[in-house]
Amino acid sequence: CVLDWDRFAVIIPPDSVVELETPASTPRDGSRTTTGVKTVLVVRVMASDTKTTARPAKIADEWFGTGTWPGTDPDEVNLRSKYRQCSYGKLSFNPAPDQPELGIKNGVVTVGIDLKLRKKTVDDTVVENHIMRALTKKIGKRNRDGYDHIAFCFPRADRNWKAYGYVGRQVTGFDDDICLAVSYQMHEIGHNLRLQHSGTIGDEYGDDSCTMGYSVNEDNTNRCFSAPKSWFLGWYADRHRSLNPLKTP
Repeated sequence: CVLDWDRFAVIIPPDSVVELETPASTPRDGSRTTTGVKTVLVVRVMASDTKTTARPAKIADEWFGTGTWPGTDPDEVNLRSKYRQCSYGKLSFNPAPDQPELGIKNGVVTVGIDLKLRKKTVDDTVVENHIMRALTKKIGKRNRDGYDHIAFCFPRADRNWKAYGYVGRQVTGFDDDICLAVSYQMHEIGHNLRLQHSGTIGDEYGDDSCTMGYSVNEDNTNRCFSAPKSWFLGWYADRHRSLNPLKTP
């Protein structure tokens, strides 16, 4: 085939046979599958001079819709509800199971680190390493490695980034209250699922039809993934047909 970037078109020769594949649902190395049920542990961090602003119950509600307090209505637009909606029920994110002896409730745990962060005198990589060590010490390596995704809600501080996610890996990170924004949650977890950014020519994040474009710090962002991203994730696997245009009447 020929890619015509001026017209954003794929030109297929008339004697070709077209076959489309959905690769991401079963990655070759067996990791980061994009269907089924996954567990997420969200980590609230307390440093020596600052802390993650939101309380654990608020974080759990914004990620999983657990309700902030008994008797309150749960947040209806959260990571779990949006991925379930966008994947047509093929991918669900559940909170890490409660383990009171480890301080885990509704998928959230709080850890402490002995660092002063408010004036950003410590490199963020060092901060992440301290958080990971504190988490491992608190819950154990076996428990830590048993979760599909771990999200760090960094303490409030003066930093020049909002969020990040490692492609094809377990960890995401969020700057304080950004941890509560469903648009950022979906975007960074999307990187864990091997997704890259959705952009336009000259703007890496310019596709605002997709959650892998620009993220917004809002509570109820109602946006899913673009059609190519959804196809890549394997969410159309039960609703497509492969056609040979030369043989199909």
